Amino acid sequence: MTEPKSSNRKFHFKFLLLALVGITVGGLVVFGVLAAPLNAQSATTSGRAQPECHVTTPNGIVAGSSERNGGSYGNALLSVGPFGLWPNGTVVFKPGGAGFKTKEGALGMKFGWTRGIRGKLNVSGRRINADAPPLRFETYTPDSDSGFLASYLIFSTPGCWEVTAQIGDREDSKIKFVTRVEKIGDGPSWQGRSATPDIVSRVEFDGIRRTSSEAVQALIFTRPGDPYLEDGLQRDLISLQNTKYFKSIRLEVTDDSHRTNAKIVIFHLIEQPPESKTNSQ
Repeated sequence: MTEPKSSNRKFHFKFLLLALVGITVGGLVVFGVLAAPLNAQSATTSGRAQPECHVTTPNGIVAGSSERNGGSYGNALLSVGPFGLWPNGTVVFKPGGAGFKTKEGALGMKFGWTRGIRGKLNVSGRRINADAPPLRFETYTPDSDSGFLASYLIFSTPGCWEVTAQIGDREDSKIKFVTRVEKIGDGPSWQGRSATPDIVSRVEFDGIRRTSSEAVQALIFTRPGDPYLEDGLQRDLISLQNTKYFKSIRLEVTDDSHRTNAKIVIFHLIEQPPESKTNSQ
């Protein structure tokens, strides 16, 4: 890469000045200074000098509900949630973490949607800070109903991505959000559906009296058939805690004696006492 001559002169002058100081202190300092410009150059070429990614901020709207959720984003007909957008607008793929990578190196993460109306959910996406193959959307649950829908968003590369979602031909349901996709190290260990990690065979909710299992299941991401990922379960715990519906939450994971490489996930819950009972006494 060739820079203007004036820039070169400034660089050589600064480097010479630092080198002279290093010589007066000791030879070892010079070697440390020599490494600094190389590190600066590698930081620029690693992608940190790319244009800033203006991620979308949650608006708290939950489709089909008057209740608000701090991480949710959308409108009255369609929203991302109940888990909402990722913290700081960044979907993180890291060793041992949630998500998976394909044989081609693409990165997949579960995203949940809440639909206030019936209809097929259509999702597309593009990287906006560089050329890349488009986003892929996958779901293995019926997507023509209303309510919660679990899906995978598969990003072809890390970077800044714009995601667009809409129910059927309802333009008034369309939402767009921008998220940053970051890969740390080699990324997650799960290699998509070609690998054989432990899976979740059952999800159970113990201790609930006034709330249905279906209602609690809609508040978490983990589903039967999903890979067993501790990071994902920790996120489920946080999601349940944020609802304020439960006085106590305890997670238990046991091996499924009827299936190999399978786990049973049990949430032990104690519901908050109803206010009416407290007031009547």
